Amino acid sequence: MNKNLNLNYKAVIFDMDGTMFDTEYLASLAWKRAGEELNYSITEDILSQVRGRNITDAIRIFSEIFGTDQVYKNAKVLRDGYVADMIKQNGIPIKKGLFELLAFLRETNTKMAVATSSYCERAKKYLIDAGVYDYFEAHIYGDMVTESKPNPEIFLMAARQLNVKAGECLVLEDSKSGIRAGKNAGMYPILIPDLTPPDKEMTENASLICKDLMEVLEVLKNSIQQ
Repeated sequence: MNKNLNLNYKAVIFDMDGTMFDTEYLASLAWKRAGEELNYSITEDILSQVRGRNITDAIRIFSEIFGTDQVYKNAKVLRDGYVADMIKQNGIPIKKGLFELLAFLRETNTKMAVATSSYCERAKKYLIDAGVYDYFEAHIYGDMVTESKPNPEIFLMAARQLNVKAGECLVLEDSKSGIRAGKNAGMYPILIPDLTPPDKEMTENASLICKDLMEVLEVLKNSIQQ
């Protein structure tokens, strides 16, 4: 699917969890394990609602479901510990095609930013540990913005820091809220599905759907050759 994708782009903005790194899968396992330990049913439906959102929104969603913010706060402590243990044992799980895509964008002098709902301390550590931090000219974290995705604030901030117009940006995202944020920003969101299967809304809001970052790379390479 290609709905008027702007192939005269000047910048690519990356989401992090679930897009560059397979950390949404680790988080999902950890949330469910934490829920079991605390006798709360933290289901995939709940996790799909908070995926791509910042902590403030996640707390609100958990509070609406469970009637208290303590469920989120207690479970998150355990979740963070479980995820940290898995990453310590196995490293940051990298999505297929990430390094190849980053290298191509650098070679073609394309500006790059990361715009993640994760807060700075954790996100920066992941980016550095994975060896990709220096590819990005702008780093926008969840604690740098007032509004969470699907509000476009985080992507518009990234565009300003890159000194490009919104319409000159491609956005790489895996979540429903992230795709909506890219669309709301006036950018061209490319959906790379992760744990949340694309629904009608995601399909309509995405300018392109690719199975992985390697396919994104092939699309962009082919656009140069045309």
